[in-house]
Amino acid sequence: MSEKRIDPAFDTQGIVAADVASLRNQLLAWCEHIAVAAIKARFFGNRSELLDSFFLNALEATCQSSAVGVRELASMCLKADLMQQLAASLCAECDEEYQKNVEAEVVAAIQAIPELGDDVFKSTVAESAGFSSANLCAQLGDSVYGLQETILAGLKGVATTLRYAIKLNGAREKREFEARGLRERIKTLSPRRKNDKELIVELTAQAEAIEAEVDKWRDDERAVLDGVVEVLAFMSPEQIEEFQPAEEQPAEEQPSEEQPAEEQPAEEQPAEEQPAEEQPAEEQPAEEQPAEEQPAEEQPAEEQPAEEQPAEEQSAEEQASKETDPTGFSLFADSADLDALSAAALKTGELAVVAFKVFELATFYTYGAPVPTSVRTTQVPGVCVAFSGEDFDALTELLERAEFSDVNVWTRGEAIAAHSLPAFKKYRRLVGNYGGSRSEQNKELGAFPGSTVFSSPPFDEPSDDYSGYVFTVGDSCWEEVKTIPRKENGELDLDCVMNAASDSGGYSKGSAASKLPLGFGGEQIPRLVEKSARAYRTGALKRVLAIGGVDAPDSVFPEEQENVFDYYPRLFESMAKNCISLTFGDVKFRFADVVFPPTTFGTPRSIDMGRVLDMNAVLRFAADLNKELDRTPETSPVAFFISVWDERSVAALLAPCSLGYRDVFVGPYCPSVWNEEVLAILHEKLRIRLVDVPEEDVASLGAH
Repeated sequence: MSEKRIDPAFDTQGIVAADVASLRNQLLAWCEHIAVAAIKARFFGNRSELLDSFFLNALEATCQSSAVGVRELASMCLKADLMQQLAASLCAECDEEYQKNVEAEVVAAIQAIPELGDDVFKSTVAESAGFSSANLCAQLGDSVYGLQETILAGLKGVATTLRYAIKLNGAREKREFEARGLRERIKTLSPRRKNDKELIVELTAQAEAIEAEVDKWRDDERAVLDGVVEVLAFMSPEQIEEFQPAEEQPAEEQPSEEQPAEEQPAEEQPAEEQPAEEQPAEEQPAEEQPAEEQPAEEQPAEEQPAEEQPAEEQSAEEQASKETDPTGFSLFADSADLDALSAAALKTGELAVVAFKVFELATFYTYGAPVPTSVRTTQVPGVCVAFSGEDFDALTELLERAEFSDVNVWTRGEAIAAHSLPAFKKYRRLVGNYGGSRSEQNKELGAFPGSTVFSSPPFDEPSDDYSGYVFTVGDSCWEEVKTIPRKENGELDLDCVMNAASDSGGYSKGSAASKLPLGFGGEQIPRLVEKSARAYRTGALKRVLAIGGVDAPDSVFPEEQENVFDYYPRLFESMAKNCISLTFGDVKFRFADVVFPPTTFGTPRSIDMGRVLDMNAVLRFAADLNKELDRTPETSPVAFFISVWDERSVAALLAPCSLGYRDVFVGPYCPSVWNEEVLAILHEKLRIRLVDVPEEDVASLGAH
């Protein structure tokens, strides 16, 4: 295998005080947001209690940051980051006026803590964004800590996916309205049709089917939220105790002491133990307590070391204190913990699978199921705005505003998926897609003659070439990026975007049309699976390569590896004529210009399924193909190649692992927390392999 490719760690040999301060400020900023969300989410029961307890614990830790190690503080920051996203999911629909009142209460509460003062409000996530906890993990070189970071990143991806799904909750409400409409229709049937039993049975069945679907939808959302909290709770000392054998030994020794004290313990133990809780249980300690208390008062120090059992208890306590930091969060230590962490990673993958399903369902009922579409990628004359990101509600507002103007709207990166959704086909100003992956942001947007709207923070800090023409929906982490204001009714005030587009001039002329096919993640899957299964049986198809994830910038690699992302073009080109690919995410732009002849069995050579969040389409294709071929995920002809750069892509990586797929590759970028030990554990426990040479990786798949 070639040398592992990772992003560079810290240049310094040690952790300086500034790093602790940066972590502390980052933690405080997150805690402020978490506290607000926790109070707003009280109606969610235990989840709110978990957020509240974390907030209080974190504040206490930061007040005594000198006593908290850098590793422990970094661990809390990672958890706080996830808690913020989870809290945002829980509170997505809260009333704005209520939010303001709660925020005022939280601000007053935080200001009441003298140790914190005004530092909480001076620090923001943007100010501490220069510190990378991932690089800290790399320097620490702790494989267990690397696994913790992987799980937390996956959970953040799950929370992000669910947050987008919850934002589309109007779709679920529409389905509920459909069911109520069917029920109402039955009640208002004319006297003549009320005797039509077949019609009533049909309408009732339709209503019940929709109601069952909505109930399943709601249960899945709740299951994901509960699952995220469950994994977070697992990573706290209270749950870790279940995996520590030290606590089981004293539990076994106590009955062994009671047995000789009783005359006939063998037969009477089970019968006596249950009632013993009422009276005998009081008598036994009553006899034991004086016996223990008298010597304990005279010479407690001598007797404790003299007895072996208390000594063992003390050592166990000392060991536990070493494994648990002052903040109350546990550090894993042994192989048993690695097994438990691996199980937690698979559990995170299971949650990702459900979250992707919920997101797909919400998308289909909001915008419609995708249909095969060819999207223009070459310039069209006119004033222009580019839209980037996942928030298609914001894209809808932009298109509504542009529809009666002379401004053309272009999607960028993963937003290209909007072109295949029926709800967006009515907009005549949605003219095409500009640019590719987020890694090319500065290069591409510097040449774009218009303004750009990001529905999530820009990937890189904008360059001077276009910084005055970039806007974002929501808070921005870059000073150069302007936040789009909102009107009193909550709608985006897009005047600034339109004015900047007009000032930039736009394209003066068009160019020859070039189009990119996409939109195969909807009702086309059964037909594609049928053709693929038939080709597999005849030998015309040997492998299906699911290639996706989030692209990483070339800048994260050393100069000698600057062409490392040629991996995906080479992987695509190395595919034999008997392979097809399923693409998702913006990695596809790395090989979008590679031309292949069509297959001989009627499917495209490259079948695009949409965004990373649309991964359920890939999993559905794989599951249906396995069913057609009578295969299991372990013997499936589908292999996964995933580029991991953000939390969504980590969730996408863990999803097929949790389903049991054998061939799961990651790379060529490798997260900095994955040292050689972590990679070995991921390979052993989760069957994840780091990519090497594209041609050799394809050849290593063999035939199932």
